[in-house]
Amino acid sequence: MEISCGSELRQGKPAGEQLLFPFGPPRYVQHDETLDDPNAPHEEEAKVFGRGLRCTRRILHCCFSTFSRMAMLGDGATTTSTRMGSNLDALMIVPKSGYEDNRIIMYLHGGGHIMGTPWVNRSIAVNLAKTCRARVFSLSYRLAPENPFPAALEDTCKTWRWLRQQYPDASIAIGGASAGGNLCFALLIVLAQRKEQQPIACIGLSPWLKLDQTEFRRDGIKKLAARQLVSYCQGHPVSDPLVSPLLASDDAIKSFPPVIMHASEQEFLAGSMIAMGKRCSDNGVKVEAELFPGSTHVFQQTQRLQQTKDSFAKIGIFLSHLW
Repeated sequence: MEISCGSELRQGKPAGEQLLFPFGPPRYVQHDETLDDPNAPHEEEAKVFGRGLRCTRRILHCCFSTFSRMAMLGDGATTTSTRMGSNLDALMIVPKSGYEDNRIIMYLHGGGHIMGTPWVNRSIAVNLAKTCRARVFSLSYRLAPENPFPAALEDTCKTWRWLRQQYPDASIAIGGASAGGNLCFALLIVLAQRKEQQPIACIGLSPWLKLDQTEFRRDGIKKLAARQLVSYCQGHPVSDPLVSPLLASDDAIKSFPPVIMHASEQEFLAGSMIAMGKRCSDNGVKVEAELFPGSTHVFQQTQRLQQTKDSFAKIGIFLSHLW
């Protein structure tokens, strides 16, 4: 399936070192708030989930980081840790086959806003780098529940600003998987609000565009989504377009750059992805939104799949017309 070509935005402060959001800095609060949702976890359950999450996160991150470091020995790319400003870190991934000096992709990993590192999604970043002959900067942004909304989005905006300052002549695209896709589209809204330059393109891999549970048919997924929402939002309205980009105003969407989105046809985020594709198309944005066979969320992490190869090939072709 292919599509070709809200609400009012907050008024931000001028660019500079000020925070991008008028509602103040990220809140470092106890993991004990719930949304106005009867299916959301109770307070005590949320606390237990938060404690278990920290332990699970450490184990998984260690395992995936070790595996990724082993895989990098033969995957055709070099990886370098990069410090962006005073407190942001990223992996810079460069294809050994060569890259075009003016091509940069800013990539945001997935993990439901509560898990994940650049190492976990490194295979996706490597494929983007090789397919597009570009350098990829994969950001290590702050995670909930320790750092709820808007911490991750502020890190995303600061990284975008850092890349623009360090590489003023480069063509910069942004891309993200799942929650990382959510942050990509939230960044587009912030840039539209501030009337700042947009990326040359936005790549969404199974992007999470509406942070509620209406699409989730299985009870287990609904429960997990509720816990992720409690962790990330901690009382902030889910209807905020910076949380649920699908709810952005038409005026904001009209400012979006060309968009390409891929997901599995049977996965739980397929509906909102297609809905965003239609909204982009209706507002004159060049967009390709395609569903691939299967039900795997962010199938691009499984490199042996034919649809993974097809997805990256189509992303490469899409961007080749925009660099």
